[in-house]
Amino acid sequence: MAIGSLTTLGLSSIAPVQPAQQGAVAPGETQKTLGSALGMDSLKRTTTPAGAARPLSPVAAAVASKVGRPYVPGNNVSLFIEGKEAFSHLYDMIGGAKQQINMEYFTLHNDETGRTVTDMLKKKAGEGVEVNMLLDWMSNHKNPLVDELKDSGVNVQFFTNGHSDAMLHLNDIIDHRKQTIVDGKVAMSGGMNLGTRYEKFWHDVMFKVEGPAVGQYYEQFNKNWDKSGDQAIKQLPIDATPKGKLMAQVAVTSPEVHEVKASFLTAFDNAQRSIHVNSPYFIDEDIVASLERAAKRGVPVQIEIPTIGDNPAVDVLNDHVHERLAAAGATVHRFDTKNPLIKGHDHEKDHFDHAKVAVVDDWAAIGTANMDTRSMLHNQEFNLHVDDPEFAESVRKQFFNTDFGGFAKSTVDETLPWYKKLVAPALERFRGFL
Repeated sequence: MAIGSLTTLGLSSIAPVQPAQQGAVAPGETQKTLGSALGMDSLKRTTTPAGAARPLSPVAAAVASKVGRPYVPGNNVSLFIEGKEAFSHLYDMIGGAKQQINMEYFTLHNDETGRTVTDMLKKKAGEGVEVNMLLDWMSNHKNPLVDELKDSGVNVQFFTNGHSDAMLHLNDIIDHRKQTIVDGKVAMSGGMNLGTRYEKFWHDVMFKVEGPAVGQYYEQFNKNWDKSGDQAIKQLPIDATPKGKLMAQVAVTSPEVHEVKASFLTAFDNAQRSIHVNSPYFIDEDIVASLERAAKRGVPVQIEIPTIGDNPAVDVLNDHVHERLAAAGATVHRFDTKNPLIKGHDHEKDHFDHAKVAVVDDWAAIGTANMDTRSMLHNQEFNLHVDDPEFAESVRKQFFNTDFGGFAKSTVDETLPWYKKLVAPALERFRGFL
């Protein structure tokens, strides 16, 4: 579902929006219903005249000072829930590239989908398109697809964060980002790596950005590329033409910069109406404590986490967090990992909830960062912040409400079995390594 494509309003100005512009919707702005294409005829939206930027919402204004890049208006953001739609658009982006493809990924899987992407990139390189692939070293340095890409003219580097010996710096070389930028005009990011489990089985989210915010993704790619080797790549002009009406910014995590965590803590502490958060790994203590505070002061907090993940230790901590947040008054939804089409559990083919999505009042954050300490402090991560009441409501309805009415079952309390109560405190000491 391409939510942002229904909200395209041209803006003649793309000046950054600063926190001082926060406030209520300006007089003269109109209310009208979203079309039936989303099946939400009763959903109201606020439109902004072309050439003007809507003031930031209170949550976005509070978050703005925590991020090193400003909100920029004029963006169109299309949200893709599940891999079938996301990869269809990714393949279209790659196939339509004319000058340059920049890709940065945690994992290029050596499977059907990874092979498809590899073959497409080899073909584009043969057509004269510059293809640059930046990969996490830990997950990919033994991948045979890498040699194929290099042999076909694709520029490939492993992210090393400037270190000459990656093995000596394992705590600060993890590149967990996922992004594709084509011709300086469009970027795609979200939770999906390049693999069959993401395209066909897992529950996850990607999005496509068109407009000035693409430049913020391009900047981050270039920074990490330069830290990872000496291969020179072309610098294309960014197409900053307004493509929609959404205000957006990119927040990052690196070992040196913790904008994602600061943004979440600030957003949760400033929430007034509601908080919705989905993450497969929900174990950062500061994040959990901030959600407890919000729930205790009466903000409706709804959390979504998988029933079973890919790490038994994290599963115990997720259960422990479930108990804590439920006790504070939050509603916790457990997304059923079991794939009804297969017997037993097969992690690659399970319906694992891998999405990283949060909506706080009129502000949304979607990207690569989990709610764990590694994503908050150590990894290379980034999230897209979108400040728009219509977009936020669309994500709540199309992602969270759909899950809550289907695979994600809600509970109001949770009591851990005795053995997990014993194990959880010990595991908390190692949360920074999980």
